[in-house]
Amino acid sequence: ADNCGVGQATFADVVDDDDPCAVVITRTWSLVDNCGNAAEDQVQIITIRDNIAPTFTRPVDITIYTDANCDYDVDVEFTGDVTDEADNCSTGIEATYVDATPVALEGCEGGYTIERTWSLADNCGNAAEDQVQIITIRDNMVPIVITKNITVSLEEDGTLTIDDDAVDDGSYDNCTAQENLIFSLSKTYFTCDDIGENPVILTVTDLCGNFAADTAIVTITVPTVTSVYVSADAARYMDEVTLYAEIESYCGIVDLEGTVEFFLDGVSIGSAPAYPIPYGEEGYPDKLRASLLYQISVIPKNNYETDPWHVTAEFVPITAYYEESTSDEAELFIYPREATPFSATVGFYTGPIYAWTTTPASSTGTVTLSATIVDANVPVGDVRGAVISFYYINTDGSRTPIPSAQNLPVGLVDQLDGTVGTASADVQLNLGNQLSADYMVGIEIKGGYINDPESPESQAQITIYKQTAGGRINGAAELVNTVNTNGQIKGAIGQTTEVSFDVTYNKKGRNPHGRVTIVIWSWYDANGLLDNTLHKYIITSNAINATVVNQPEQGHAYFSSKANLKEEIDGQTISVQGNSVLQMWLFDENNDGGPNGLLGIQYDRQEGGIWYSNNWNGTKTVMEQIAGTPDYAAGIVQVSADGSKSTEEIVIQEEMETETESQFIVFPNPASDKATFRFVPQTDTRARLELYSVNGALLQTLFEGNVKAGEVYEMVYQPEVRVTGMVLYRLILDQRVINGKLQIQR
Repeated sequence: ADNCGVGQATFADVVDDDDPCAVVITRTWSLVDNCGNAAEDQVQIITIRDNIAPTFTRPVDITIYTDANCDYDVDVEFTGDVTDEADNCSTGIEATYVDATPVALEGCEGGYTIERTWSLADNCGNAAEDQVQIITIRDNMVPIVITKNITVSLEEDGTLTIDDDAVDDGSYDNCTAQENLIFSLSKTYFTCDDIGENPVILTVTDLCGNFAADTAIVTITVPTVTSVYVSADAARYMDEVTLYAEIESYCGIVDLEGTVEFFLDGVSIGSAPAYPIPYGEEGYPDKLRASLLYQISVIPKNNYETDPWHVTAEFVPITAYYEESTSDEAELFIYPREATPFSATVGFYTGPIYAWTTTPASSTGTVTLSATIVDANVPVGDVRGAVISFYYINTDGSRTPIPSAQNLPVGLVDQLDGTVGTASADVQLNLGNQLSADYMVGIEIKGGYINDPESPESQAQITIYKQTAGGRINGAAELVNTVNTNGQIKGAIGQTTEVSFDVTYNKKGRNPHGRVTIVIWSWYDANGLLDNTLHKYIITSNAINATVVNQPEQGHAYFSSKANLKEEIDGQTISVQGNSVLQMWLFDENNDGGPNGLLGIQYDRQEGGIWYSNNWNGTKTVMEQIAGTPDYAAGIVQVSADGSKSTEEIVIQEEMETETESQFIVFPNPASDKATFRFVPQTDTRARLELYSVNGALLQTLFEGNVKAGEVYEMVYQPEVRVTGMVLYRLILDQRVINGKLQIQR
C-alpha cells in the first residue's frame, strides 16, 4: 500500500541446497512506489523437504535344495534380489535384508525355513514398509543304496525272519544320518519253500521322503544234524565194526543226498553214501543213514581199557543249499588181539637155540633172536600191527630188556597172508670164561597184539658154546623153487635159485672168511607186490657173524653173516637193503659132499619178516635135500673139519700171525681184479681203512665207522680202472695203525 499509489512487489531468491533433504530458499521481497520510494526489504525463508517413502518389491518366496554334503547357499544369487527400488527424490538406493535364525523344517532332516526381512529407505530417511521373504531349504537327493548278498540258515522250525536292513552294506544319505535311514525289504520271511537264491529289493528312505532301491540275493540254506553210532562199544584190533551216521534236516530229507566221512580221533578212516532209512525202520521217513564197515587198523592205546578212541562223522551234502554238519563224539574202546604161537609145543620163539662164539678165541657170539606169531582169531587180522620185545629172564624171575631187541616190527612171511609174521634181531651173548652158558629169553608182544610174557610158550632157552677151531663149508646148488619158498621176494616156482658158498677158517683156525652168493628169481618186486616182471635179486654176504662146523652134531653146520641185497636191472645193480641177517643151515652126513646134503637159507628183513626162505614150514626155515630128487638139479653141500683146502688163496700178513689184539687179513694177495679185507677188532672202537698209491695219494677210504669187539668186518676193493702195481693200505683201530701192501697183477 502507498499513499500515492504503489507498484508491484518483487523478490529475489537465494537457494541453499547443500542439504538435499532440506533446501532453504531465502527470498528477499522489495517494494517501490511510483515515486521511487522503497519500502524496507523483507526476507522470507522457504524450506523444502522430502517426506515421501521409497517403493520396492521383495523377491518371491523360494525353495532351494541342499547339496551332496547337505550344505546350502542363501545368497541372493540363488534366492532372489530386489530390483525395483524407486523414490521421488533419491536415486541409487538399495534394499537390504536381515535373515532370522533358520528354523528346522519338520519332517525333513537337513531342511530349514528362513525369514528374510527386506528394508528400503531413501536418502532423506523416508523408509518403505518392510517386506518378508520366506526361504525354504529342502533335501531332494535320494540315498545311495549299497546292498550285499547274504546266505542265512533256516531255524529249527524251518522258517526264518530277517531284519529289513539285513542286506544293507553301508547305504548312506547326504543329510539323514545312517542310523536314521528307513529300510524296507521286499521279503523278510522265508520258509522251506524258499531254499536257494531269493532276489529281494531293499528300499532306503531318508527323513525328507527321498528314497532309492537296489536288489540283493538272499540265499536260504538248510542246516543238517548228524549223529554217529558204533555197532559195539569195544572191539579188538583188526576186528570189523559198523560205523553209521544218521542225518536229518530242518526241511526233511526230500531230495537230500550226500556222503558221510568217518573219523577216528580226527583222522579219516573212510566214507559212505547216505541213503533214506527204509519204511518200517526207526527214523523213517525223516532221516538218512550212512554205514561203513571198518576193520580196525589203528594200534590200541597204551591205556586201552580206560582211554577210548573217539568216532565222529561229517555229512557233506550233494544237494545244493543243504549245510554240512559234524556229529558229537562216540566212544570206541579198542583192545589188542591175543597173539598165538604157530605151534603150542614150539612157542613164539623160532630162532636158533644154539649159538657159538664168533671165533675160538672170542667170548661173545651173535645169535639171531626170532619170534613167529600167528593171528588165530576170528575174523583174522594182520600181525604187522604187533611189535615184539625180547628180554633176559633172570634167575629170580625178573626180566631185563635186551636193548637191541626192543619194539621190533613184525613183517609178513607171505605178503598175501597177514596172519603169520616174524621179527628178529641180532644179539651178542657172552660166555665169560665158561665153555658154554644158558640164557633164558622171554618174548613180550605189544601194539595190536598181546601175549602172556610169563607163559611157557613165551620163553625159550638159548645155549651159547665156545667155537671149535677150524672147519670149512662149501658147496653150490641150483634149487628149483617149490611151493615152500617164501618171503617178500620168494622164488618163482619152477625157476631156480642159484647158491654158491665157500667159507673156511684161516691156517690157525681162528677166523672164518669167504663168501656166500645167492641169486633169486622172483615175480615179486622189492615191496613184495606181484607184477609182471621176473626180477633178479642177488644176496652177497659181508661181515661174518659165525661159521660153526660139525656142531651141534657131526655133519651139521651153521653160518650167519650180514648180507646185502641188490636187484639187477638191465645189467645194472641197484641196492635194495644192506647189512640184513643171512643164515644158512647145512648138513653133510659123511663130511664128503655126498648125495644126501641138506641146505636151509633164510634172509631176514630189517623191518621184520623175511626177504627169502628156500623152505619155510610155517614157523621157520628148515633144511631140505638139494640133490637126488626131481625138484632139484645137481648140487653139493660139504661140511669138513679141515679148513686148509680153501679154493681161494689166503695170504695172512706175517705180522698178523702172532697178533692177538686184532686179526687182519687181505686175500687174495696178489689179486687180479678184486681183493677182500677182513678184520676182527678185540675191543669196541672206531676203525678206518684207507688205500693209497705208491706216491702217497689217497685212493679211497674203504671203511670208516664204529666197530664192535669180536665181530667180523669185511670189505671188497675193486680198482675202478685196470691197473698193475702196488696199493698201500692202512688200518687204523683207535690208537693202533696197521700198514701193508696189496699187489695187483693183471
